[in-house]
Amino acid sequence: MEYITEKEEILENIKWRNFFYDCEVISINGLNIPILKVTIIDNGKEVLMQPFLLGDIEYIEKCARLLWQYSLQQYPEKRNSSSRNFSLKLDVIKPVFEHNIRNSSHKHILEIGSSESFLSTKIVNDFFSGNYIGLDITTPEKRCDFSYLLGLIEQLPFTNESIDFVLISMVLLNIVRPEIALAEISRVLSNKSNAIIIDINSNYYKACGFYKKEGENYLFTKVLNTEKSFFTLKVLGRNNFFVHCYHCFDLYRNILVEHGFKISNDFVFGPSKEIIKSRSPNYTKDINLFSRYINYEPFRFIKAKRHKCH
Repeated sequence: MEYITEKEEILENIKWRNFFYDCEVISINGLNIPILKVTIIDNGKEVLMQPFLLGDIEYIEKCARLLWQYSLQQYPEKRNSSSRNFSLKLDVIKPVFEHNIRNSSHKHILEIGSSESFLSTKIVNDFFSGNYIGLDITTPEKRCDFSYLLGLIEQLPFTNESIDFVLISMVLLNIVRPEIALAEISRVLSNKSNAIIIDINSNYYKACGFYKKEGENYLFTKVLNTEKSFFTLKVLGRNNFFVHCYHCFDLYRNILVEHGFKISNDFVFGPSKEIIKSRSPNYTKDINLFSRYINYEPFRFIKAKRHKCH
């Protein structure tokens, strides 16, 4: 894999004429994190990009894990929560996830990132009869009626070919080295088993550009033009940060193919005005709030079947 973690290379890949930048080291929860702050000038207005992380890839990986773990432990009630009537997690991602579970013939499931599970208790009971294992870097506050393990996706605590279905939703955007994570998925999956991945559609990822409202619509402008992976610092609130790992989504697909997977489904999706109207009592407000996601489908889905060579 190729990464951009040096100031000079990041600046070389910024496809914007008018901008300025600054480097600094910020301290968060005992971590000293070097960052590059880039500000775009667009028609006289300053647009601050998400700060880029600089330095050694191993240290960036350590920061990503510790900040994510701290965020989950300290702010569990705020993760994916919203004061809005409409939720991207509950009303857009979860229905796609559960629809594909219902069409599955597998009987055992490993869900990675289970502290923010996209599966309801009913789905787990109806389709997996208790044969469910959740794995995450922290233990969940809820859903303790199922089996959960503490662990890392890069070091799965399972023997070879011992799992027959893996779900990974909105996890890889937090993983610095997805090639290691997906190699582990390949290792633990049995022959002809499936993996489902849902994550950010990298074409319209805010880490590499910005949205600008023109009339009633938002237009996305890409600023950092590269297929290499890079990392930004996302601020969720006071003392609440995590590392956004920008990976071109085709990278996941290519790694899976390298490990013998065959892609059976691959599509992008997002909210529509019709979905918001059907699920929000205050849909006029929510259509306006989520208009950029209506214009640009923010998520991508891949389903792949493992074919091992013996």
